[in-house]
Amino acid sequence: MTTDGAHVSTTYHTVPPGKLPPVGNTVDVKNASYTNTIGDNELSAVWTDPDFDPSRHAVYYVRVLEIPTPRWSTYDAKALGVVPPAMVPATIQERAWASPIWYTPEPSVAKKASSYAGLRNYLPE
Repeated sequence: MTTDGAHVSTTYHTVPPGKLPPVGNTVDVKNASYTNTIGDNELSAVWTDPDFDPSRHAVYYVRVLEIPTPRWSTYDAKALGVVPPAMVPATIQERAWASPIWYTPEPSVAKKASSYAGLRNYLPE
């Protein structure tokens, strides 16, 4: 949040957009199935916010790509014994995100923002 109360959102990319290699695809479109044999079961990393200010509120979360799976229309086509419709992709690669991590500064160091009235009552003058 800026000094005049405007919210600021910054995105940090650990890999530049468009530079991540494809994870692969195990989808069997004919059988509307896939195997969970690609990608990683676990992701672990340490990251430090280069713009961290201990006097400002912050929230962090991670966005990830899941492995490709059959699209709902592919499952329906298999169940009905027809070819999946050509007008939509037979597979989909879902996105997921982690639970947010909220950072709240100690009241003694927190910077007041005029537009955040709920916090104003808890901060020293």
